[in-house]
Amino acid sequence: MTPTEVDFITKTIETEEKSFGYQKDQYAFDLLSLYTENGKDVNAIRNSRFGHLLEKPMVKEVMASRGSKKLNELFCNQQWKQQKQFNYTIDTWGKYTKHRNDDWYQTSRSGINLVLQLNFDFEHNTKYFQYLNPNKDYHPFVWNCHPVKKGGGFTMAWARLDVDLDTGEALIEEIQTDWLREARDDAEEARNIIRKDKHKQNWLKNKSWRSMLTYYEEHLMEYIKLWDEAVLDASLMFLIKELGCRSIYYHTFETGCQLKGLGQAYSRPPRSLYTRLPKKFGFRETDEAPTLLKKEKLLKKRLRDRSLRWYEMNL
Repeated sequence: MTPTEVDFITKTIETEEKSFGYQKDQYAFDLLSLYTENGKDVNAIRNSRFGHLLEKPMVKEVMASRGSKKLNELFCNQQWKQQKQFNYTIDTWGKYTKHRNDDWYQTSRSGINLVLQLNFDFEHNTKYFQYLNPNKDYHPFVWNCHPVKKGGGFTMAWARLDVDLDTGEALIEEIQTDWLREARDDAEEARNIIRKDKHKQNWLKNKSWRSMLTYYEEHLMEYIKLWDEAVLDASLMFLIKELGCRSIYYHTFETGCQLKGLGQAYSRPPRSLYTRLPKKFGFRETDEAPTLLKKEKLLKKRLRDRSLRWYEMNL
């Protein structure tokens, strides 16, 4: 996106913190709510790209309690008692040039991405300080060189989004987490140190490696089980409800690595985020590139490669 496009979007929508409650598998209801807005026969839903969502235990339980052969938006908008009370903030990433961006920014086309930052809830932050008591100016799982929230909370995960309001399209460039990955690595180190009964200097202030392991295993695992679907669900709801995008694309693993310049193995994301996750939501694979990429002159030659694939969802 150009600075003008980004400026228009950020001035049109509220970019302050917005609450986003989420619990495991809630995306099924959120997608069904959008799809059945004006009412849909259950059999018609079963034959759609969202048919697999009806098999989710939570969905089956609600359907059984209602006994309806038709679903609508109100049917799907449930009140959940086990939600994590996240919030999200909107930021930007990258810079606009008339030439190909530096691969550092990992954008498919020249320009700026919107960033949806899904931030931890109050419960997590309380436990984090309780277990780890980090130094005031140092938080071990934060990479400030990445598009995370600066000040006033911690980003669990983020999504980078490229948007074209003229075509009503959006491309999800990536979803990623530093916090959970770094915490996993430190937890593994903690296990090894505890097992060998060694004392090793670390960043923990007046806390032990056992505290690190307790934080990870007894609290952070709850977030690890849902972070990827939570940030993808939040992104879809934002793109559809806030920006009015109804045609949404998501990179396949191979195409994303190619267009974003991720040549080295260490720079590539977990494959499951670009295979299992979009299929879980009902995205379908296509060889038709998003129009927003076709409009990019610098990509015309690269898009002639017929092996390129994306996931797409139209709502």
